[in-house]
Amino acid sequence: MDEINGLIFGIYPFANAGMANGVATGKPDDFNKIGASIIELSAETPEFLVRTYAHFTGNNGSDVLRQIEQLLQIPVDWDLVLCFRSPDSDLKSWLELIRAILTRHGDRLNTLQITNEANLKNMPGVGDGYFPAASKALVQGVIAARDTVTKTAGITKIGFDAVPAFHAGDNFWTELKSLGGREFAGELDYVGLNLYPDVFGDPVALENIPTAVRQILKNFRREDMTAAGIPDSTPIRITENGWPTNSGRSYQRQAEVLESVVRTIYALRNELNITHYELFGLRDADSSNENMFHQFGILRDDHTPKPAYTVYQKLVRELGRK
Repeated sequence: MDEINGLIFGIYPFANAGMANGVATGKPDDFNKIGASIIELSAETPEFLVRTYAHFTGNNGSDVLRQIEQLLQIPVDWDLVLCFRSPDSDLKSWLELIRAILTRHGDRLNTLQITNEANLKNMPGVGDGYFPAASKALVQGVIAARDTVTKTAGITKIGFDAVPAFHAGDNFWTELKSLGGREFAGELDYVGLNLYPDVFGDPVALENIPTAVRQILKNFRREDMTAAGIPDSTPIRITENGWPTNSGRSYQRQAEVLESVVRTIYALRNELNITHYELFGLRDADSSNENMFHQFGILRDDHTPKPAYTVYQKLVRELGRK
């Protein structure tokens, strides 16, 4: 594989954040201020992804198509996550929606991620894995997406994401291989990892953050992806990473963890074929709410910066692909 000349960076810019028991919401998004921040963060890099999420809940997906039409009026590089949230396992409409999105917008949409966290099975407000047909939706969706991109000569990159495996008996990755085999593995432009060290699970000392990140990433590449038959030539993207604040989680610590994580990923980019890093997220939902899901932003809910904002801007300029 060729040497990777810097990372492609990105960010989730909006307020809402999924929680196990609902959605963290707050002040309305100020699109002018969001746009100004994206321009400022991406000023010295040729490609900067703006990540967002759309939810397929069944029926014909017409609401999702309208959402995408509105998004694409904003001239940024959209990384669209198409979440599978169909309680009746409507795969026919799901595949029709994927084909429609890419037929209409495959010349403009940077990335289409098929499902979100399909291996996260116990959090209905967050992971698609809660829905019984999620793995089938993932495999069949990737194959349908690749077929459509090829037929329409589109530019959209196709992939999926996952969270780190929580236990040794998790059969998600072997299930993907059983369902899709080489055809599925060969259609992927990337596999994404949603990475949250020192957020969920046991606390991690700052000096141990690089070790924790390195261990998770190596296991993801060498154990999980290998179990699904996905080759080393398929890039990894960090599709989500962040560190929330509240009265017990300081702004300064957020900045320090962010810098440690990103620099560790950058150092591993060639060894593990890591090409992208996307931050979750730009702004808090509600900076006065002690629930950490409301404070993932590097901006407060009034769009004033936390220290991590300046750190991320520096990292994009220093480590971003030139």
